[in-house]
Amino acid sequence: PFQPYDACIALVQANAEGWLAPKLKASGEACLSRANREMLFNRALSDVGPWAATLVRRGDGFKPNTKDTHEAALAHLRSCYPSLTFVTWFINGAADVVKYKKWEKATEEFRMMTIGHQGHTEIV
Repeated sequence: PFQPYDACIALVQANAEGWLAPKLKASGEACLSRANREMLFNRALSDVGPWAATLVRRGDGFKPNTKDTHEAALAHLRSCYPSLTFVTWFINGAADVVKYKKWEKATEEFRMMTIGHQGHTEIV
């Protein structure tokens, strides 16, 4: 059932270069470094207020969803605001949802939202 929320916090994290670069190369596009993409996220989010932030992670370049960073940010928010309940939604592109059957991982605790991509939206 639909559950209204009183507030929204957005934590944005750039995919690892080792994950993203081959996908872009296959379509003839160059890949910006993770640091440059994070800088662009920060610039884009600078006008929206304190409810949006960029998660920054250094480490191996092949983990597309770094749960350790997300869980650390969530633990910090929970410690700062113990009376609030935080619900996480992971956002994925339709192409990856189809390719990796990500709907099979969706649960009440692991909620997913899918962004449509031409040729994949209909499948999802």
